[in-house]
Amino acid sequence: MQWEAPSKPMAVDGPLLLPEREVHTEISIDWFLDREIPKGGYVRILAEWLLWEERLGKIRIRTTEGLTTCMEPHRGWTIASSSCNFLQKRWLDREQELITVIQEETKRTEEKEEAE
Repeated sequence: MQWEAPSKPMAVDGPLLLPEREVHTEISIDWFLDREIPKGGYVRILAEWLLWEERLGKIRIRTTEGLTTCMEPHRGWTIASSSCNFLQKRWLDREQELITVIQEETKRTEEKEEAE
């Protein structure tokens, strides 16, 4: 019988911890991603959630706490902000159509969940 050879933890080859740095935080067009990131990266912990609101025509879209919500009374929906961001990049210049598709899909999902 042969025992398993000693192994080393995966964390040994992992990246070093990112330092916390005092970096001026101002939400801009693409959140913080359109700014130059300091060499080596950084971590910034905020004491409160940030609220991001944009308008597509007359429709208000709000993002906070990891969720994006369409604020239109009869076509409202809420999905994960990461999913919304991904979809917006795929549906460039067709935002109104995207809002309708998301609304239809969230409604279909809610109906399926209620039926179970």
